[in-house]
Amino acid sequence: MEAQVNLYEKGEKRLVLTGDRAKLLSLLNIESSLGLDIIVAGDWRSADGIEIHITSALVVPRQAKKLALQLSQEEPFRAWLPRVEERDGGGEYSLSEKGPYQPWIVWPDIETGLDETDTLGVSAAVRRLYFTKAINAISSLKSLDPFRRTWVDRRGRVAVRSEAWGRNPARDEESKSAERLVCSSGFLKDVLLKRRAELLVLVTLRRYEKGFGGRDGQFWHTTAVIRIDQSLGFEFYPGVIDTPH
Repeated sequence: MEAQVNLYEKGEKRLVLTGDRAKLLSLLNIESSLGLDIIVAGDWRSADGIEIHITSALVVPRQAKKLALQLSQEEPFRAWLPRVEERDGGGEYSLSEKGPYQPWIVWPDIETGLDETDTLGVSAAVRRLYFTKAINAISSLKSLDPFRRTWVDRRGRVAVRSEAWGRNPARDEESKSAERLVCSSGFLKDVLLKRRAELLVLVTLRRYEKGFGGRDGQFWHTTAVIRIDQSLGFEFYPGVIDTPH
């Protein structure tokens, strides 16, 4: 899975954020079908500096198509999926519940306690994404190291990888740390069958255009939603494409 993709493309008058279906699916490692592994959450930047934000949540199958369509039509700053958070001490909690969506991923919110300029103290490394205890229990997942980088199932097969890379910025630099949560398609199928659910994945591309000459800065977005069913079939729901907000 390649993180360094280009998401700008040539428009009629300028470079624009891509809305290409194949490129957006490739961010999840999906082509004509799901790959052996799929990216289900993350924050990183493309090779040309575009912010990539991926979130996902479980939904009941009878509501999945309707919810996917609704989510794809929401304004980018209002489109979101619930998640579980972790504070120091390891407790899981959610302050972002949203109707019929079931959060299944933990996004840690932990203070590193390290100097901002210490390039060895990458903040993303201690904020690695991982699945909730209830989800891990489905396949008896356990982490192979204290940093929760790799998780294996009861047979010792790698089911989940939590990736983190980058460095801590200096005070006048933009953050360059990033993270992604990757799971095997087999694990995903097991979760969907056991939880009797489908998965909705929200993909958001964002770029910021600085203001000049008295003009305010502006954000531009491309969004899409991907619905994955229990047989690992998927449906793509386009949202906005290179739209200012």
